[in-house]
Amino acid sequence: SISIMNNGFRSFTDHCLAGIEANEKRLKQYVEKSVGVITAVNPHLG
Repeated sequence: SISIMNNGFRSFTDHCLAGIEANEKRLKQYVEKSVGVITAVNPHLG
């Protein structure tokens, strides 16, 4: 039911997600690498 899902999401947020912060330096590296890969394969994919 909706209330069970709500309680599950609330518990997950409180016990698993609380306090997590993004590693901006690492995320920037991921973006830079993915742009390079897309640029390299774009001519082959069209």
